[in-house]
Amino acid sequence: MANGGLISRILSWRPLGASLTAATVFFVVGILFWGAFNTVMEATNTLPFCISCHEMKDNVYEEYKETSHYQNRSGVRASCSDCHVPRPWVYKIIRKIEASREVYHKVLGTINTPEKFEAHRYQLAKNVWKAMKETDSRECRNCHSWDSMKQDKQIKRAWKNHQLAQADGMTCIDCHKGLAHRDVSGLIKEGEDPYDGRAVDDRRLPPKPTKAELKAAADAKMAEEAKKAEEAKKAAAAAAPKAAAAPTSAGSGGAEGVAWDGVTGKDITLLYPGIASLEWVYKGSDHGGARALKKLGDRCIECHEGEQDKMGAKIVSGEKAEPTPIPGKRGHIKVNVKAANDSANLYMRFEWDDVGHTPAPFVDGGKMDPANQMKLAVMFDHGKVEKADHAGCWATCHHDSRYMPDHPKDQDAVKAGVTKYLLESKTEWEVNGNDGKPRGAWDKARPQAEIDGYMKDGVFLELIRYKSGDKKTESGHVLEKRVMEGGAKSTITAKLVDGKWVAFLTRPLKASDGFVSFEKDTLYTMGFAIHDDFTDARFHHVSLEYKLGIDNAEAEVNAATVAAPAGGSAAAPTAAAAPAKAAATSSGGAVDWSKATAKDITFLYPGQASLEWVYKGSDHGGARAIKKLGDRCIECHEGEEDKMGAKIVSGEKAEPTPIPGKRGHIKVSVKAANDGENLYMQFQWPNKSHSPVPFVDGGKMDPANQMKFAMMIDDGKVEKGDSAGCWATCHHDSRYMPDHPKDQDEVKAGVTKYLLEAKTEWEVNGNDGKPRGAWDKAKPQGDIDSLKSGGQFMDLTRFLSGNGGKSESGIVLDKRDMTGGQAIEYTGALADGVWTVNMKRPLKAANGLVSLEPGKLYTVGFAIHDDFTTARFHHVSLEYRLGIDNADAEINAIKN
Repeated sequence: MANGGLISRILSWRPLGASLTAATVFFVVGILFWGAFNTVMEATNTLPFCISCHEMKDNVYEEYKETSHYQNRSGVRASCSDCHVPRPWVYKIIRKIEASREVYHKVLGTINTPEKFEAHRYQLAKNVWKAMKETDSRECRNCHSWDSMKQDKQIKRAWKNHQLAQADGMTCIDCHKGLAHRDVSGLIKEGEDPYDGRAVDDRRLPPKPTKAELKAAADAKMAEEAKKAEEAKKAAAAAAPKAAAAPTSAGSGGAEGVAWDGVTGKDITLLYPGIASLEWVYKGSDHGGARALKKLGDRCIECHEGEQDKMGAKIVSGEKAEPTPIPGKRGHIKVNVKAANDSANLYMRFEWDDVGHTPAPFVDGGKMDPANQMKLAVMFDHGKVEKADHAGCWATCHHDSRYMPDHPKDQDAVKAGVTKYLLESKTEWEVNGNDGKPRGAWDKARPQAEIDGYMKDGVFLELIRYKSGDKKTESGHVLEKRVMEGGAKSTITAKLVDGKWVAFLTRPLKASDGFVSFEKDTLYTMGFAIHDDFTDARFHHVSLEYKLGIDNAEAEVNAATVAAPAGGSAAAPTAAAAPAKAAATSSGGAVDWSKATAKDITFLYPGQASLEWVYKGSDHGGARAIKKLGDRCIECHEGEEDKMGAKIVSGEKAEPTPIPGKRGHIKVSVKAANDGENLYMQFQWPNKSHSPVPFVDGGKMDPANQMKFAMMIDDGKVEKGDSAGCWATCHHDSRYMPDHPKDQDEVKAGVTKYLLEAKTEWEVNGNDGKPRGAWDKAKPQGDIDSLKSGGQFMDLTRFLSGNGGKSESGIVLDKRDMTGGQAIEYTGALADGVWTVNMKRPLKAANGLVSLEPGKLYTVGFAIHDDFTTARFHHVSLEYRLGIDNADAEINAIKN
């Protein structure tokens, strides 16, 4: 009865006036209703739902598919709702209610055609910007946050801008407008609030033109302008006085006579700038780095050094800052620059590859300047032009210059076209182009008296220019205009040899009339430009700004003192900075390195990344691709060796005993040639100041040898050599590696190198405490002898720099054996901070050693022990294909 009474009381209970049965029914119905409601709610947050109407699918969806929010290397996609629908429930409901307005406009057909959509695009964008500004970019922060940013994972300019934005209390949408859709932020006027959510006028973004439309517009517009410019050029040439001939530099044979093989070069990448004027650089909606430039005075090079090739590729294609792209034009030019002085003159040498002709489609005949295949221009500033100090020759380039968007039209006073000027010579400057104003300041010149005062004080950029057609050097300056006379007495000579341009500049260190006098304790800003392939005006390639010094270690381009050039007129320039000839050999062979193409190969510091490390997935993410697909290391890692080496040398990965100050990579210039009998190779790389090893007395592991160089060759018989190169010989149980054998008499000298072909077993993972490797699993000697006679080994040659230099040759099979190898000849020397190693090796070999034949490919790997190191504390290359007169090779030894 008691239990029955309790049950009766429970059943008779009336929460909120309803019976328990009814309450249960309401509860279940509520759950079902909530589940259904939530299901519908989530269904409206899916990408298929968002693009179910053609307004979204045909317009913004197509744009979104081209962005990294849709597809990227990590496979993480941010869909429409991730950016446009709040996650917090209350805000999500509010947003869904607000979406009723979109249904209303769907019914009205407000944006149901591309034309209507474009007409409203600016207003639609401002609505979104307003919402994101008011919520501190809440939806962006679902994935991104200040705390999760890592400096070494961002490019320099991004990291700097993010630090500035955080300090100033900015939010994501302040800078990142137009990430997933067409960017209309360029329509924002100066002083206009982009977050008011209302269209202030009827502006719209014009539909993006097709490539055909772009070319047609370019043809019509630029042909007309080219004709006008050509007529003006002829008129100006007829009226202008002849520029004074530049005399030869005092007391020497000029820059061509300098012993350039002993001068360290610097590789500088020139990029194609398009219409990226100084105004473009200073306007945030054009250039993301404008804020760092204006607020911090950053130099362009601080953010952009190392990415000029990517910038040039984006611009030359027409993707950015180029309305009239030239099909096939290269986006960058890599120039090797050398500088020297003899206490009287500055000498400079510039070398770069020529390319085949890419006709300009908007010029008859395809050549803008048919008389000059190449023009070289060099500018100097001695700290008096403020914007030149951080922007280089960009200080002279403006949006109203000839061939730029806001150039003056049909005005007699400027019919020759505005070329270059400095802002110091102007009274006003229009950066943004608001209210239809032309961007620039060509017509805002200061009074002539003030211009004369600037000239007297040296406030101008010195300009030296060379034209290949008439082999003429011009020297002048830029202030209120470009004047190509009266400058420092300079000479440039140049020649095209074997597909390479080489130009030499000679200029006195001392100058008068306010021009730059170069002194040892001062840094000078230098920028230079190349008009290649018969181009003119803005269709050139330009450098960022670099600091030039005279015997100044702080300079980015240092003109070290050399002996005065011999003779008067030097011989024709060669196309290589390397020593002209390799050392003569016993067979009489020698190499003219000017005929050999250099390949830059980056050697990385590998730490304890052994072959076992490479093949174990928990150590190396690429192990699966190597094991299952047989991928070569180079297929994934070429181009990122510097980043890999930096991570390892710091101790972040695969290095338990880092050496403070040790560099993570070495960039080596590699050349190869043959004479039908021998292979010749040359290797050049910069030396580095000594970084003492903290765990070795005296800090030097191998005090007798400052440098050792090694090369391995495989002719396809070593399986892992084909995909991993010299990594096939490096194991986890080798000397100085984690699993090296200890306290065993038979291996007290340490295991050095071996191949797995010589072993019966291999422990990759080190399971159950097993040492990783196979040093003690040697096959019987008979098997080893058979492998050796079949040529199944790595050919190894080595150069040791101590005691005047020593060459060694041998093989790696069951061990490293440095006897009985090739008749190898190495020479090596350190001069002016650069190591140069030359090698000679017979093409034909005996005793199963590798013979090199035309038409075949051979795997090669290289290693450098720099700074007195030994064992694993070296730098190594990935694997490369070497060929003898073989165009398929990555390193091709062409017959010389």
